[in-house]
Amino acid sequence: MAHTTSRYTGSLESQFEQDASKITEVKAGDADGFCRTLDRIVTDTLGDDYWTTTLPNELATSAAKSPVLMATSPR
Repeated sequence: MAHTTSRYTGSLESQFEQDASKITEVKAGDADGFCRTLDRIVTDTLGDDYWTTTLPNELATSAAKSPVLMATSPR
């Protein structure tokens, strides 16, 4: 997700700190809470609008090194 969306490029510290803060709010030993928190972060980032609007627009590029193209192309 981070590579495809360029989530941690630019202001890495602030976005990472926000994600880490959400995770540290989960009580120790609460595996389900941990998974719910990660799911919420992923859903917020890769919501329906990402798949229907953002991704198609990012794929319509001539840049050879687009993060989206690099993440979706086979190696």
